[in-house]
Amino acid sequence: MNKFREFRFYLDEKGKSLVREFIENLQNSERTKVLRMFEKLQNELPQIIQTPYYKQFKHNTFHLGELKIDAFRFIVSEIEKDIFIVLTGFRKQIYNTPQNELIIAEKRIKHYLEKKELGL
Repeated sequence: MNKFREFRFYLDEKGKSLVREFIENLQNSERTKVLRMFEKLQNELPQIIQTPYYKQFKHNTFHLGELKIDAFRFIVSEIEKDIFIVLTGFRKQIYNTPQNELIIAEKRIKHYLEKKELGL
């Protein structure tokens, strides 16, 4: 099956993906649901991801958005056309996106872009 969209998980300085670890530590049924939704979103026609799955944050420098999968949220950034980097993941517990998750996502996208600029 053709992939119309790609999701890449952010890797830290040690090459470790805390988002992937977050997903792997979910209960089996939750992990399956999350992974199936990522697969579904990759294989959908290349249209803009929109509600109910996605919400673009207003007034942010890095075009961050929140991907909604059941009770989980993933902050992503479209780094190229139809290529998203998944920066952080968390279980939704309050109405608004936690500020600390946005701060983490911004630090990670800055780090990613710096590495990309240096060709690393």
